[in-house]
Amino acid sequence: VDNQTRNEIRFDINRIDEILRFNIFTPENLRHPLLLSALTEILIRLRDLLWKSKEFSKPVSFQDDVIIRGEVTDVTSLVVFVRNAVCHIGSTNHDHDQMEARVSFNLIFGKGCLLRSGSVSIESAYQDDVAFFFGAQRLYLYRHIIRAFEEARDNLLPYLQTRSA
Repeated sequence: VDNQTRNEIRFDINRIDEILRFNIFTPENLRHPLLLSALTEILIRLRDLLWKSKEFSKPVSFQDDVIIRGEVTDVTSLVVFVRNAVCHIGSTNHDHDQMEARVSFNLIFGKGCLLRSGSVSIESAYQDDVAFFFGAQRLYLYRHIIRAFEEARDNLLPYLQTRSA
């Protein structure tokens, strides 16, 4: 890993830590004008860490609570899917094909159901988490974002050690 990559990894880790410490993902901040911005930056930086983890160490590929569908096969592809949705307004990743609806940056704090149409629902199964919805996908703050961040960070920490010649 070269110095530039090492610096990018450090910056990604520090920014994600800083945003998470700000505690913006709470019901009290539901209307905060920077809530979507915070999620967007976390996803951009997390996607970078996940790519670097795969490239230099090992992939972060758990499937727990991931809706396996289309291009989404594990947590890394889920992060890429949602990152593409938040960064590209016209992306079809906002389209929920089973409901024929545009689902973009909907969220639920705790356990609950946002919408049910026939046998299809947009819901969160956990009282202790925050769920973000884009298209037919659900991304949990703790079960996906923070866990993937911690795994990628731990995979990459050995590469942050400065090596002397």
